[in-house]
Amino acid sequence: MTSSIDNYPPNLVELIKTSKFVHLATCSNDLTPSLALMNYLYIPKDLSYFHDDDYIIFATEEDTVKYDNILGNPNISLLFHDWISVNNSMINKQIITNSNNDTQTNLNHIVNRYPIVNIHDQMSATIKGEAEILSAQTKESNYYKKLLLKGNPEGEVFILGNTTTVVKVKMLSCKVVDINNNIKTF
Repeated sequence: MTSSIDNYPPNLVELIKTSKFVHLATCSNDLTPSLALMNYLYIPKDLSYFHDDDYIIFATEEDTVKYDNILGNPNISLLFHDWISVNNSMINKQIITNSNNDTQTNLNHIVNRYPIVNIHDQMSATIKGEAEILSAQTKESNYYKKLLLKGNPEGEVFILGNTTTVVKVKMLSCKVVDINNNIKTF
């Protein structure tokens, strides 16, 4: 079963298409979890190598835990989060953890440093997917490396390494949670 991105809410589609990072969760055969923050690229069906599906792609070295985990267990999760809203939690945590007792002065300093943003669209989404490690020197792998490099030009060292491979993730299902704890699955 594949989850079509066309069924996702527009703000989630925009988040997937434009975010810089995604959290990747993998698990080894002995059930040891691993989490990594990754540069990635969303590839719509019409730009995918075989024009067969939408994918999330990223690059990884062959000597990493995530690579070994995906080889043994291709079931992964991706966490997308509306990062803009982080400033609001930073304000609250800094007010609580600041050792200075003048709360109003602390609040004014923090608000000036981290402007409060509109949080009505704040959400996170967990996408369950099936990862496929592409052979390093195939035409498909090279095609995706070029796209990754175009979308992440500062990530050349992570994309073009001698032992770097491309991982292609087919999105199977998605769970979205908003600021009011409304949960929707796709």
